[in-house]
Amino acid sequence: MAVKKILIIGNYGAGNLGDDSILAGILTDLKQIEYKGKISIMHGGADTSPEIYTDLKKVPFAPAGIRSFLSSKKKKAYKAIKAADLVILGGGGLFVDSESLKAPLIWAAQARACKKMNTPYICYGQSVGPLKSPISRFLAKKTFRNADAIHVRDEFSAKFLEKLGIKNITIGTDPAFSWLKEQKALKRKKQITVSLREWGGFTAEKWGPILKEVKRFAKKKRLKPVLLAMDLNNQRELDAFAKEGWTVLTEASALAAYQDFSQSEMAVCMRLHANIFALCAGIPLLTLSYSSKVEGFFKNLETKADIQVLNPKKLSSQKLRKSLEKTKKASAIRFNLEHPLMQNHDFLSAALELH
Repeated sequence: MAVKKILIIGNYGAGNLGDDSILAGILTDLKQIEYKGKISIMHGGADTSPEIYTDLKKVPFAPAGIRSFLSSKKKKAYKAIKAADLVILGGGGLFVDSESLKAPLIWAAQARACKKMNTPYICYGQSVGPLKSPISRFLAKKTFRNADAIHVRDEFSAKFLEKLGIKNITIGTDPAFSWLKEQKALKRKKQITVSLREWGGFTAEKWGPILKEVKRFAKKKRLKPVLLAMDLNNQRELDAFAKEGWTVLTEASALAAYQDFSQSEMAVCMRLHANIFALCAGIPLLTLSYSSKVEGFFKNLETKADIQVLNPKKLSSQKLRKSLEKTKKASAIRFNLEHPLMQNHDFLSAALELH
């Protein structure tokens, strides 16, 4: 049966610019393999990155937990799932419980709805773990076991799933690269762009020493330091940014955020897609690796560049100072994505041919 209708499910329309770029990448991948059918997405209602969501039919998520009794949203979601020939459960790090069980519950509910509606689904561009709770591991195992095909963006996730007994896993890379490769960079200016996030015990209260050191470094190098918000729905982080007294960029689109990086002389990033934006902009990058998905991503990256990857929880001012100096002296980053992007396209092509 030819796949005439695809429904893409992920953390899209939620105000997260990184997730917006993942969707843009999936759409780019489908275009590059010459998919001609109709595409719908499940959408959270945020109005970020309108250029990505133009002409896409938007439907609500299948509610999870107590919200599953919201019959109007449930009916719309189930109707969209049933109408699809194939569902793409898109990346990125949907199955992680470092902060709560909420994410695994939400995304397992979408997969469960697909199963109930007898609509096949594939997992694409995923990273998985860490999952501390037995409930989270159970939900992930069931979701990936029932998928018709599985694609992850790093080896760590593949090994994690294999430990859960999941087989036949394709390892590619983050779909966002496909879209970012097509975007235009802007002219450089004397700017250093910083993107931080809260994670576990690394709260906004602990950003102070890092920002102080970066600000001192920026002054020495005559660079303008700016903070870039990647999750516009995270009011706590936005409030924390505002308190730091820096220039804070709250761009309304993933494209504008990427162009901010492309204008910078260097970047200091925590969030995975802030790192990816900086990499695609070709600027010297210092990475603060807060999660296994960030660490796994850089281990998979084929590059000869000396990218500084530091643990923000074990970071002294002296070590940060030395790493900033080393990063500033580094040449533009070059990396090879030919093979992983080919893996992405081959995976999608095969998945469409199966249905």
